[in-house]
Amino acid sequence: MVQSRSRVFFKLNNIYKKYMANLIKSNNANIKIFGGKLSATAVSGGGNSLLTGLQAFYKLSDLTDSSGNNLTLTNNGNVTFASGKIGNAAVFDGSNYLERAPFNLGQNFSVSFWANPTDILDYSYWVLQYQGFCIYTRSNGSLEIGDGAYWNFVTAPGIAVSGVWKHYCLSVSNGVGSLYVNNVLEANSAGSPPLDLTDAGDRPFGISGDSQSGGTQVGVKQIDAVGIWNRALNEAEVSALYNSGNGLELN
Repeated sequence: MVQSRSRVFFKLNNIYKKYMANLIKSNNANIKIFGGKLSATAVSGGGNSLLTGLQAFYKLSDLTDSSGNNLTLTNNGNVTFASGKIGNAAVFDGSNYLERAPFNLGQNFSVSFWANPTDILDYSYWVLQYQGFCIYTRSNGSLEIGDGAYWNFVTAPGIAVSGVWKHYCLSVSNGVGSLYVNNVLEANSAGSPPLDLTDAGDRPFGISGDSQSGGTQVGVKQIDAVGIWNRALNEAEVSALYNSGNGLELN
């Protein structure tokens, strides 16, 4: 007897649900889906939860910190918010920025974010804490990472592309930084002076610039889903944040 299409679909749907439940359970992940966007309260990568050591997470639909630490950003120059990579993102006009008091994290920390530049210019700041780390572009599309006094390491040209969202993650272990772009290791600072957030002084943490760096916040851009941790993220965790190009928000 031929089964109806609805019955066959029902059986296949149940098999799929059981498969996904076992997959999530095997990876120790607690995953929720909202309107087609992936969000997580505890996504594991390499045995660690992405909430472990999380200092702040900015979805950038507004100025609030969704990590639970309530480290709200300050809006300097009327930064606006519009449709971004995951929901809304911050929109920078080349002269404004977001900032907050500095993090004091030593030589083990990580910063993750999505960026979509309109302008590819020299010394266009993306995320930074001056005298600790600065991530900025050069006009050839390379990214330089330094401490504000000089650059520690640089990617190949053409990494930053106008109008293209990409995921960037700087993972620093014992002062050595590794920069991942779209889940690919693009540069490493081995042999360079260490990246260090131990002596932050009065230099704030900034997105698209800050009030103390002494540089111009050049370049129109969008930035989304900024997270900062007090430890080095491993490759599995970077991959979880990239999420096959879909991105991830942490609650």
